[in-house]
Amino acid sequence: MRQVKSHRNSWNNSRKFLSDRLLNRLDNIWQAVSFDPSSMGDESKNPFRRVGLDLATAAIGSFLFEALKWGLLAAAGWAVSGLSITWLATTFAAFAPYKIYLVTLLFTVVVSTVTWFYRRRDPFRPKFPCIECDFYIIEKCISYKYISGGDIRYTRKYRLRALRNGLDRFADTYRWTGNGRMDVKSDNPDHVINQPDTKGVFQIYEVTFERTLNKGETIDFSVIWALDDSRNTSKPFIATTIHAPTDKLILTVELPAALGVTEVIKEHSPDIGAVRPFESTPEPIVNNRCEWVIKKPKLLHNYSLKWNPKNINGH
Repeated sequence: MRQVKSHRNSWNNSRKFLSDRLLNRLDNIWQAVSFDPSSMGDESKNPFRRVGLDLATAAIGSFLFEALKWGLLAAAGWAVSGLSITWLATTFAAFAPYKIYLVTLLFTVVVSTVTWFYRRRDPFRPKFPCIECDFYIIEKCISYKYISGGDIRYTRKYRLRALRNGLDRFADTYRWTGNGRMDVKSDNPDHVINQPDTKGVFQIYEVTFERTLNKGETIDFSVIWALDDSRNTSKPFIATTIHAPTDKLILTVELPAALGVTEVIKEHSPDIGAVRPFESTPEPIVNNRCEWVIKKPKLLHNYSLKWNPKNINGH
């Protein structure tokens, strides 16, 4: 009898412990999403504010929170679809044999619509209008080669496909962070390079081709900068923002061992000045060289390579 009573007490204590933990979790979530206008400021228009979601995520774990959120959405969508189609099949007998197919179709439409609306309203997702481009970039290669004594060769190699008729030039921008000599030329002597204007801190350059391209035609060319950084004033990085649809982006640096660089940092960011990148990964220097190949880089995202010379006077 005592043994049975002992087991019963143990069960009651365990049940009370689990109930208390569950209630504490639910209380944390309720406090996170509860609406308190006096402490909200401009966020009082949205009771399910971001801080509430963050606290809820911390309380039950991000995976469980996402599973619960989307599970409730799916359940609600299925319920609405089932009730609607049941009413339709009851009212119109001709739809009864296709009830399961109609429920599935309506469920898909409801969930897709709610997801599309949610993504459009999410303040943490960027929204851009459609970009009009003259060229599709099949491949863009950017290389930085430190030769010696501050002598640098910076090259951009392009392979483009024209998206319309009548294109005879290509425009892009760059920024040289040093203050030494800078010479720009094309690898094709028939191409003409002009630098008509600046855009903020960036210099615009135009490459005029030897002939006008028709839609679908491709062209290959390189723009080469001979840079003098003998005063060591330039910033040790290369970067580019994807302003047109691109199949492949290649970033390459070649640094002599005398500079003391053992690794390069690969960064994928929302823009060139972003405080927090999407990704930041170290990559070792092998045979004085590092190459980063990005297939289908994201439109309007920034990709860069950074390094830290240990010996800025290395030759």
